Amino acid sequence: MGGAPMRQAKASLQRALQRLKPGDRFNITDFDSQHTLLFDQPATVTDASRQQAQRFVDSLHAGGGTHMLPALSATLAQPTSDGYLRQVIFITDGAVGNENGIFRALHEQLGEARLFTVGIGSAPNSHFMTRAAQFGRGSFTYINDQNQVQQGMDTLFRRLESPLMRNLQVLLPQGIVADRWPQKLPDLYAGEPLLVAMKLSAPTDRITVSGYSDRHWQQPIALHTNSNHPGTASLWARRKIADLMDRITLGAPETDIAPQITQVALRHQLVSHYTSFIAVEETVSRPAHQPLLHDTIRNQAPHGTQQNTAWPGTATPAPLLWRLAGLMLIAYLLLWLRQRRQTHGTA
Repeated sequence: MGGAPMRQAKASLQRALQRLKPGDRFNITDFDSQHTLLFDQPATVTDASRQQAQRFVDSLHAGGGTHMLPALSATLAQPTSDGYLRQVIFITDGAVGNENGIFRALHEQLGEARLFTVGIGSAPNSHFMTRAAQFGRGSFTYINDQNQVQQGMDTLFRRLESPLMRNLQVLLPQGIVADRWPQKLPDLYAGEPLLVAMKLSAPTDRITVSGYSDRHWQQPIALHTNSNHPGTASLWARRKIADLMDRITLGAPETDIAPQITQVALRHQLVSHYTSFIAVEETVSRPAHQPLLHDTIRNQAPHGTQQNTAWPGTATPAPLLWRLAGLMLIAYLLLWLRQRRQTHGTA
């Protein structure tokens, strides 16, 4: 990440540091091709630790690729403290690879922590950022305009500072089974609706929702069973397909899951990894005998990013690859010299 997105990300971090309160614990992980943790373990907020963090943020610069997985694993491996709810805020332009590996790491290491993703700049990977936040029972915040950084981060941190309800559960009448998505409910925050899609084994006019704020809370909710909304079934089906795809990501055999996805997608007329719509064009736009045109199109970089070549940066450890290339070149030269000496010796 470089250019305007990097400046926006640093501004977001500075806003986050300003909102920390005495008694909070925090840490910062900087990552590109490698990663660096500010503290060995989460530090308590003091004037000294905040100033050290601000200097650390000021020194951040773009370089290398976006090797996120080791940085995320190191962050989640940090020791936890009793009485604290860990909230991980991941800020990036979203130009990351190895999404499946990252999702598996979240599944294995996240535990009871919450993950909130923030996409900065003109081209974040919205799919990855959204799914990662759903994995972590958090939310995705998109900040495109540099003038919106303060507003976007303030909104996010207001939510994080005051969750209305945690550990939510939906309780059904005895004998009724629900095919529900998401299966593990996120926390409820002010100004952010929580949507649950369920397919029930039998109709019911009442469910019960429970959770925990300062104390245990429980509330019965009446359902309008006579209302029919065509989009409800599609919403449930999309959620189910997304969950089934996540199972493949986490290691479930694709041969077992793919038929389930296909069945749901066909029944609800949805595009999926295994189904698609076919458009048949009735108007001929190019006669069959007319030759195709060929042209070279310049590779376009997202607005605000710095890209000096036509190829995007990767998440490979570039310094290591250069060393390996040098060793291979030396080995080749030694082999060439040896063969040359043998040739002269037998001449």
